[in-house]
Parts: sequence; structure tokens; C-alpha cells
Amino acid sequence: MSYLGRTGKLSQRAYNKLSFLATAGQTVKAGLSYVAGFVEVYVNGTLLTDVVDYSASNGNSVTFLVALSIDDEVTVVSLKTFVAANMLPLSGGTLNGDLGVTGSVTADGLVVDGGALIQAGNTLTLNRTDNATGGEVSYVAGTGFILNDVNGDGTSFNVGTANRMRIDSSGNVGIGVVPKTWTMDALQLGLNAALAEDANSVYLTANAYSNGGWKRTNAKSSGYIRLGTNDGLFSFSNAAGGEADSDIVWSERMRIDANGHITTPAQPAFAAYSNIDTYTVSSNSPFNCNATRFNRGNHYSTAAAMFVAPVSGVYEFTFRTIYINNVTNASIGFHLNGAQYYGSLVHFTSTQGGNWKNVSTSILVNLSANDTVAPYNGGGEVTYHGNAWQEFSGKLLG
Repeated sequence: MSYLGRTGKLSQRAYNKLSFLATAGQTVKAGLSYVAGFVEVYVNGTLLTDVVDYSASNGNSVTFLVALSIDDEVTVVSLKTFVAANMLPLSGGTLNGDLGVTGSVTADGLVVDGGALIQAGNTLTLNRTDNATGGEVSYVAGTGFILNDVNGDGTSFNVGTANRMRIDSSGNVGIGVVPKTWTMDALQLGLNAALAEDANSVYLTANAYSNGGWKRTNAKSSGYIRLGTNDGLFSFSNAAGGEADSDIVWSERMRIDANGHITTPAQPAFAAYSNIDTYTVSSNSPFNCNATRFNRGNHYSTAAAMFVAPVSGVYEFTFRTIYINNVTNASIGFHLNGAQYYGSLVHFTSTQGGNWKNVSTSILVNLSANDTVAPYNGGGEVTYHGNAWQEFSGKLLG
């Protein structure tokens, strides 16, 4: 029979719909896709009854129990299905898989990936992998962004997997390296350099850090420049190499005080003399200056009675003494590496008899490391006075 009417209205639900005009006597419509039990069939707008008016069980065709008339308007509606377990309750529940959201999400707390991230109020809280609270990110008016390391694990800034900056729990910062454990505020620049301060000084260090005393960052020589924040001193110190993390004993090499006075405690300088009152020196023989008044750096050898240059540079030397008796064509000067140094000779002739006279000479000389310098008596045998009346002195100018 023919079904009459076009006034039926489909329910508002999720579905797929297929409409077609029947042929005379048509009883089967194939090529469909549906889930058995979730299909509606309309003929000329009238909803048919399953089993009574049609059969739909194989998911791809519908069999009409009453043959259709030509040009009957047939609509097959395949209803979409869902599993009730995929529904989330109003409170709690777990969503498996990715969630795509268009627009904003408003929530008192959003937990992502098993509690790795929680957003609550104005604070973004990041949990550790063990779900303990790790850190917080917040924004405070007048202050700006705040990164809070709740557990004291430190904060790292990476590019890919490479650590580029780290802040430890004491607030010390390492650029390109995890900073050593400092007992003062510090910015560590890579493996070898750091900028640090304590209550009295600012330090620029090389291969050194302070942790209950200065220690080597690695097995190399160390150094620092110190600027005193209370005394105004500006100093340079260094130390020889040693094992990594071993204690450092600094040697101060130069100091500039608050008044601009410059001192160089390790700059080679000495004052030597002969500890004999009256003695005679043969012609072309060195003076036996076998004692020192001071000997900075111990570069003057009292055993060899000569100065040994520790580094290349320009040095100044002076020798003065007194002599007695008449002398003719006598001279004094300096030996450089055991040979006469031209320009240092001072000639003297005297007929003072038993009186004493003084004679002196001085030079500027460019030495190489390990060069030797000593005063010598040039011409004739002469009697000289040592101790308080004699001095051979020298210093490195630069």
C-alpha cells in the first residue's frame, strides 16, 4: 500500500539521513550504513514501525515488508551512537585521549597529565614527576612575573636539552653551567669565570669559587681581582694550579689603595752588601756581597753574590761603596752573565792616603729571564769598606 502524508518531523538528534524516490514495487534499499536498532525509516513523511513495516538488521540494507509505490518519498535516518561510559559526570571523572577546545576554559583548578600542572587563581603550579609541588609561576602588580622554586631544587633554563642557565637554591646563578656551591652571592660564567660579592668586596674570579674558603673550580691556576666595597682597595691575586675543589692560598701581586698608592709585593727588588768591614778586591774580580738588607722574591743569591733575573724586563742596578789609600786607574762596573757590561764602568784615581772616598755606578739594563748581574772591581787591587758603607741594589722596573 502507499503511505500518505508529509507532515512528520524528525527528532532533533545526531544522525545521517538518506532520501530517495521509490520505484514501482521496490522492496529493498541497499548501500546503506547504520547500526541495527538505531535506524528510522520514513515513507512520505510517515515514520514506519520496525519489524511491522520493514526489516533493518544487517547494517547495509532495509527490506520493506510492503512493496513501495512509484515515487514514494523514502527517508532512511541512521542515528549516531555513543557509549554512556564516555560521559563525564558533573564532578570528577577522567577523559582519555586528546581534548580539543575552541574558546576559553574556566575552572577553579585544571589538572593535566596526572597532576603535572595545576592552575588555581593567579598562580600556575608545576608539580614534580612524583606529583609533589615543584614550583609556581605568578604575576604580581608592580613586581611582574615571579618564579618560585617551592622545594629548593633550583631553576634551570634550557635550549633543547642543553642547560643554558641555572639558579640554585641559594640564588647563585650559573651561565652555561650548574654553579658550584657558593657561600657568597655569585654569578658563575661557564666553567672558569665568576662574579661574586660578600659583605666587604666584589670579586672577578678565574677558576675559583668560595665555599667556606676559596677553592679551585678545576685543576688549573687561579686568580681574582678584588674591589673592596668598604676600604676602597683594588687588588690582584693569583695561585698555582692544584686539584679541582682543593683549597687556594692566594698571593697578592698588586694593590691600589684608596689614595691611589700602588704596591707590588712580589716585584723583584733587593739590597745586598759585604758583611766585612775592610777587605781587598783583586783586579777584574767581583765584589763579595754576601748579605742582604732585604731580598724580595729571593732572586739575589748571597752564595753566588749575584742577582738572577726571574723574568725578562728592564731592571735598574746601583752599586756604591767607599775605598781607602792611593789608587791609580781603578774602576768599578757590572758584569752581565760574567762579562763586562759596557756603559757601567766608573774610573777613579786618588791620592787621599789614609782617608776614605766614595765611588758609585748605576745602570738600566734589559734582561732576559735567568740573566745574572753582579758588581766587580775593574783595574788594580783596591781596599774597600763593607757593611754600612756599601750597597748593591736593584729592582725590576717593568
